[in-house]
Amino acid sequence: MKGLRLSASADPGLTMKRLLEEAGIDLRRDNVRIVPSPRRTSPNWAWDGVDAIEQGVSDGYGATACGPIWG
Repeated sequence: MKGLRLSASADPGLTMKRLLEEAGIDLRRDNVRIVPSPRRTSPNWAWDGVDAIEQGVSDGYGATACGPIWG
């Protein structure tokens, strides 16, 4: 997880932040960044994370409130 950029929309991003903190990951100390998804290219929100990885914006994404998926 250290040094990764994770993409998530607003609510999943908050959940991902909490999940990481509960796992003992300090975003600042571990240089983990939750980055916004890029501008939507599809009406389907499920593609936001795929777009983020393909565009080099993130290394993984929060697909659900359950946790991240890696690219």
